[in-house]
Amino acid sequence: MTTQRNRPEMRHALDRLRAERIWHKQTSEFQIKVGPYNFYPGKGTIFMDRDVEARPERGLETFISLVCKLRDRNPLVFRDDDCNRDEPCRLDGFDIKEAIDSRQP
Repeated sequence: MTTQRNRPEMRHALDRLRAERIWHKQTSEFQIKVGPYNFYPGKGTIFMDRDVEARPERGLETFISLVCKLRDRNPLVFRDDDCNRDEPCRLDGFDIKEAIDSRQP
């Protein structure tokens, strides 16, 4: 999914999720998926998988709060190996240690 054409609400939501180190996937230009939660930044709506209606709660802060509560109860569901290392996670995807290790025979 190309992120260059994202609307400001989507860019802000993606930036916040990265800052909170929450593993996520942008599934469309409108939707972000985290575990069983689906968030639509344009309207601020939150759905759980298989729900037919949005949850009554709205907004990015509420979405992050819900995700963090679930992550605290079941951390392996939300594990992101790239961001759980001792070294800081780089947002551009470049890892100097990985680059050096891959050059060794």
